[in-house]
Amino acid sequence: MTAPNINYFVAQMIIDRLCALGLRQMAISPGSRSAPLAVAASTHPALASRMIIDERTAAYYALGTAQATGSPAGVICTSGTAVANLFPAVVEAYQSRLPLVLLTADRPEELQNRGANQTIDQQGIFGRYATSVTIAAPDRSTDPVTILEQLNRAMMNVPDGPVHINMRFREPLAPVEEPYDREAMSKAVAAWLNTHDHETAPLSVDDLARLADDIIPLIRRSRSGLIVAGPEAPFRAGDGIGSLAERLGWPMAGDILSQQRGRRGGNRCTAYDLYLDAPEFGEQTPCDLLLHFGGLPTSKRLNEFLVRLKGIPYIKIQDHGRTIDPERLETGRIVAPVGRFLAAVGDQIESRGEGEHLLSWRHREKQAAEALAGYFADDRLTEPAVAYHLGRWLDEGEAVFLSNSLPVREAESFMDFEGREIMVGCNRGASGIDGVLASACGFAAGSGRSTTLLIGDLALLHDLNSLVIAAESAPPVTIVVLNNGGGGIFDFLPIARFPELLERCFTAGHRLTFDSAARMVGLPYHRPASTAELAAAYRSARETGQSSLIEISLDHSDTVGEQERIRTRVHTAMKG
Repeated sequence: MTAPNINYFVAQMIIDRLCALGLRQMAISPGSRSAPLAVAASTHPALASRMIIDERTAAYYALGTAQATGSPAGVICTSGTAVANLFPAVVEAYQSRLPLVLLTADRPEELQNRGANQTIDQQGIFGRYATSVTIAAPDRSTDPVTILEQLNRAMMNVPDGPVHINMRFREPLAPVEEPYDREAMSKAVAAWLNTHDHETAPLSVDDLARLADDIIPLIRRSRSGLIVAGPEAPFRAGDGIGSLAERLGWPMAGDILSQQRGRRGGNRCTAYDLYLDAPEFGEQTPCDLLLHFGGLPTSKRLNEFLVRLKGIPYIKIQDHGRTIDPERLETGRIVAPVGRFLAAVGDQIESRGEGEHLLSWRHREKQAAEALAGYFADDRLTEPAVAYHLGRWLDEGEAVFLSNSLPVREAESFMDFEGREIMVGCNRGASGIDGVLASACGFAAGSGRSTTLLIGDLALLHDLNSLVIAAESAPPVTIVVLNNGGGGIFDFLPIARFPELLERCFTAGHRLTFDSAARMVGLPYHRPASTAELAAAYRSARETGQSSLIEISLDHSDTVGEQERIRTRVHTAMKG
């Protein structure tokens, strides 16, 4: 529509520019002060927008779409505490380097620091976690070119995390007619676009100059190297990591979040969390070089294994300059897009075939796989069993989103897609358990894939609001909640040695179930008590073509014991 007043002209100009810079998804929470932005976004032809009641959910929904696509996703909200509700998602976006754009409406300059209603200091409210710009309330003196340049400068940081655009508005906030110099402002915008419209946000720094002199000789000399594929968002994952492993004849430890477990071949290893701490393994499989792609591995045992290798050449390949090396293992780093690195290495490395080092890893994988298949052949429904079976029930081209705490760890240990291409999401940047369901719904929307969410009871309680958007999600989200009556992960931590403190201060024990919550929003609900019943419920849920909630009641008191029994089974198999 033609902008009826200057507020709507500026709002439309901002949305137009953000779309030109790659914005494709927008979550909008209702509010009066943000009306010009909400109307401009919801009517823009290049933008998929969704109304979401609360700001915290909206921000996590946008985060999920950005994680799935790599394209900037935005959230619009009104002034005051609405803005503060975005903060958890902002922290996650910063830690994960996801392109999240926050459009917050604000009161005009003359109402700041005057005790005006719903007015807080929103300038730079997210501190170091977002690049921030505040745009003055539009009036007759407004220069649209200044605003466009502010936007461009801020959006240059989008590839590396969130951008906060704080937009001040005076009345009128509704689309009522009010005179302004539309023609002059339109001409100024058109003239600026003629000379700047080609500008986009920059790609990551490419630093491949060291390859020929330093990295290639190391790789050529190595006879027992290892590739670690750590967590990566789907849009960043390298398609050729497995091909490099095959060319070198090296094993590849593929993290559940690496986007590599669903690829065929590639010398991929997925059960390493269950055997890397076995004495027999460490004695027989030394490594002389590590190539590490992506983030910090999810597996505690893989991290411990890498620490034990400290001192050998450890090369990190990543598309950003941030340090992710808490144990100070790196001996070298290549800052480059993964695809560029793989292309450069592939041209200079000859194919080696399969050596004893790779065959040793494969043998351990086979032993672990056979042990797991035997262990999970019965009908008992446990947390490891759920992760094991879900990984094998997912269909080619679907997605799974994993909650932090126990679900992502169970998936890392037991979930394998057996060569089926499955997209995996998780808010692993700051590893919080809030906003998980909202993120999964955004992930489904961004990826366009039917999505299974594996989540714990406390994480779902944190995000009950998001059941509203889950019920309307398209593609559907199948919510599988592991309800162990509290924080089962604390059973794995040192505090578990103090049972009187564990229950009082940590597990947050409860007797809640989610059947009423599912009924409230119209979600089909299932409560299986065995593996066979879970298989039937999961099949039924997916056949409906709509979101569903499957609740699995578990006793967390035996979770640690179950993990130990599985590990013992795998270690025993390795001795055979």
